[in-house]
Amino acid sequence: MAGSRHRSRAATTAALALMALYTAPADALDFAGGTGEPNDPYHIATAAQLISIGSDPNLQEKHFVLVADIDMDPNLPSGELLTYGLVLSAGSLDGGDHRILNLGGHVMREGVRRGLGYGSSLFESIGASAVVRDLKIIGVSLKVPALLAYENAGTVVNCSAEGTVFRSANWTNCGGLVANNSGSIIDCSVIGIIENDGWGSAGGLVGVNSGAIIGSSVSTSVAHSGRGYAGGLVGSNSSAIEYCYATGDVTGGSGLVGENSGTITACYATPDITNGPAGLVGDNSGTIRYCYATGDVYASNGLAGGLVATNLGEISHCYATGNVWTEDDAAGLVAINEGTIGYCYATGSGGMALVAGRFHNGTIRSCYALTEADGGGINDGFGVLLSDAQMRRQECFVGWDFAGTLLDGSRDCWIMPEDGSYPALTAIEAFGCPGSGTIDDPYLIETYDQFMAISYEPQACYRLVTDIDLQGQSFAESIVPMFSGYFDGAGHNISHFTLKGRQGVGLFGMVTSEATVSNVHLHDVYVETTGAEQREIAALAARNRGLVRDCAATVEMRILGERSSYYAAGLIGINEEGQVTRCSARVALSHQLVSSRGTLYYGGGLVGLNSGTIKQCHASAYTDSENYGFGGLVGQNKGSIANCYADGHLSGYLAGGLVHLNSGSIMNCYAATTVSDSEGSAGLVVESSEGITSSSYFLTPNDGGGPDKGYGTALSAEEIRREASFVGWDFENTWIICEGVDSPRLQWEKVVCEP
Repeated sequence: MAGSRHRSRAATTAALALMALYTAPADALDFAGGTGEPNDPYHIATAAQLISIGSDPNLQEKHFVLVADIDMDPNLPSGELLTYGLVLSAGSLDGGDHRILNLGGHVMREGVRRGLGYGSSLFESIGASAVVRDLKIIGVSLKVPALLAYENAGTVVNCSAEGTVFRSANWTNCGGLVANNSGSIIDCSVIGIIENDGWGSAGGLVGVNSGAIIGSSVSTSVAHSGRGYAGGLVGSNSSAIEYCYATGDVTGGSGLVGENSGTITACYATPDITNGPAGLVGDNSGTIRYCYATGDVYASNGLAGGLVATNLGEISHCYATGNVWTEDDAAGLVAINEGTIGYCYATGSGGMALVAGRFHNGTIRSCYALTEADGGGINDGFGVLLSDAQMRRQECFVGWDFAGTLLDGSRDCWIMPEDGSYPALTAIEAFGCPGSGTIDDPYLIETYDQFMAISYEPQACYRLVTDIDLQGQSFAESIVPMFSGYFDGAGHNISHFTLKGRQGVGLFGMVTSEATVSNVHLHDVYVETTGAEQREIAALAARNRGLVRDCAATVEMRILGERSSYYAAGLIGINEEGQVTRCSARVALSHQLVSSRGTLYYGGGLVGLNSGTIKQCHASAYTDSENYGFGGLVGQNKGSIANCYADGHLSGYLAGGLVHLNSGSIMNCYAATTVSDSEGSAGLVVESSEGITSSSYFLTPNDGGGPDKGYGTALSAEEIRREASFVGWDFENTWIICEGVDSPRLQWEKVVCEP
């Protein structure tokens, strides 16, 4: 990536080790309270306590919370010098909505950064398992790569920064919040000035992004005169940016992102561009969808595009309204197109109406532009020209999917604003819902259209107030690709929909570590998928890192196995260090081979792969398939499973009544699953790789259960209906059994035993 070079990790490690020799290790007595554990974090009330995180490597995996504003000015009588940025390799820092003031004031002292005059970001690095949240940074004029962190591989949530970032060192990226991001940045903002005259990439929020940026915004002035890329939000992006926007001015870059090889979804930019190539993205070889740009683009030379300068990738459902000017090729939407453009429009003047045709080698479909007579660009022969009056009429946009009718599709990409202006994107101008989207005042969802608009503001809080019937609609992608908010189903059903994607498919694609999904019931869900390398397929979520509780799904799955398929399950494909509590799934799975190489690995009645926590859950799975390694509850367990059970009937090779492969812990669980006669199958667990199974049971083979592989205790059909068989189990608070009638059930299932 042009202009990107990270500083030597070896040098950083050596510097930290040297510091440790001269600084007394911090201990609990140095803080204002706490023990550093997740439920009792160290309390930070002074600058010295904050800086101590970087002086002791033993503190880099602890948990901290600010209990007061922190003034980092070293010129104060009690001032402390932040010579090097902090390192948080794991653990967390909760800002408690407090402020860190005067970050960077230390550059007034001589000798900082070996006499180079450069200060430190607050963090040198944030590790992959670390979380920084609810923190506000107020900086002075800083010669730093970023206000919050030089490198973030973890999760940064609800953080804001104000100040000036200036870099002139060659090959150094800089950003208002983070210089180099490979983790997640959610609901963050920056106000300030970003200047870079070196060779690195620069952005109002992030310099270089290879992670995920969701629901974040900047109001910055970005000026770049070096060799790297520059954008109002991000300099260079190779991953995902969703539901973000940039305002301010940009010189020497583009309105949102300088260079994109990833995916940009539901974003917009308003900056006017000086000496830069485009209103939204300069060079695009990735995907841009549901985005717009309104800024004018003035490029002294080179290309100028109202939306994108050079497109080698895919652009769909976007628009640009800014005027463009350059001595070379300029166009209202895209200057050079060698990719695909669909369902877009442009209204700006100063160049060609839609695309500068001299270099057009791509594909354009269903695109429109304002006529020159009404203030648009010059007719370039691409797309359809519409007058001002026609641009305000929905019927003029033939083939577009507008809200309010299902006759043109189910995605409802566009709306016609009530004020009579040009088409707007539902991804940004989401349907109005009662409420404000906060935990105390969530958006109230009562219509199909409102539900479909959740993906346009995935960091908000929602509550269903009625059942949602998706009317038999079929979706090739997850309905909500990534969710980082709070979703309360309030016990209502979401029903009658089909998922047909190949990878990462569910109602939710990714439930992030900050998200909670609760009390939602999925009914009459049909999943059908085919293709090479199918994986992470489930009714509720393809992948969960957050909290899923009190949810249920009834699903029919049909997997057409061209090649290997992994982690197909009733509720969640992969539970990645997330929590699943009091949930259930009832799934009927048919796996059909369509080639000799098609095999289903590690499917599960509830979860395919678990590396988190599953407790008090239940699955009923019925399979008629040639699967390999299916588990009645979980296919592969690397985490913990407690107080759960499975029933149903499994066929296939290496089927486990509860789990196929266990390398985690299983406690107080049972399987009443019947398993087809196969020596490779098992009543409870097929294989265990350093896993632990305790106080767990399964149905004996004589009563239809699978073979005894040495994990768990076999019980007859009569024994499995007796409380006395389940030694040490909690039948006061967790389990209930109708003695002699049924096997144990979980108390949240509200089973009533007949007298």
